[in-house]
Amino acid sequence: MKGFLPVIAFVTFLFSFFYKVEAQTNQVVNNGSATTAVSFPGTGCIYNWVNSNPSIGLPSSGTGDISSFTAINNGNTPVTGTVTATPVAGGYAYITNSTAGIVSVLSTGNNQVVNKITVGSQPGGEALNSNGSILYVVNNLSNNVSVVNTLTNKVTTTISVGIAPLGIAISPNGTRAYVTNSNDNTVSEINTMTNTVIYTIGVGN
Repeated sequence: MKGFLPVIAFVTFLFSFFYKVEAQTNQVVNNGSATTAVSFPGTGCIYNWVNSNPSIGLPSSGTGDISSFTAINNGNTPVTGTVTATPVAGGYAYITNSTAGIVSVLSTGNNQVVNKITVGSQPGGEALNSNGSILYVVNNLSNNVSVVNTLTNKVTTTISVGIAPLGIAISPNGTRAYVTNSNDNTVSEINTMTNTVIYTIGVGN
């Protein structure tokens, strides 16, 4: 007798100020047939999901949207699997790769690299502004700073600084960035509103 998988139930906890529950459309699938892929709603978060019955052909847990899979039921009675998805905040980490001249964007929700941003030569020090919307990347061999829009992961402008810059820090009010330049023993003070160097400060070796 041909086995049947009559219902796969999807329950999604939406990411908002307060969690709320929304039921996705249930699927009725015959044994050996492909399910419909599931895309979870909302932006700014990543969904971790668990499946109550892995025997249906879907793993017991996973992260992100659910691709189509082949339904399994080797018995003679209907079986049901319930998939419950819970969101986690979609934060990011930015990793400079000095030899490649790129910044890897790492999702902290699933620990996967989701983007790569091309910057200058031998990027090193970096700093985010207070709300995380702008990333400043120091390029040691290019003698400049790449300004990255973290929403688009694109470089919006490049600021020339001293020779062989290494480190960068943002002032508490976010209006200034300070870049240490190792080969000319200076600190470049940047106005972050205009993205220009307004002072060059001589320091020690």
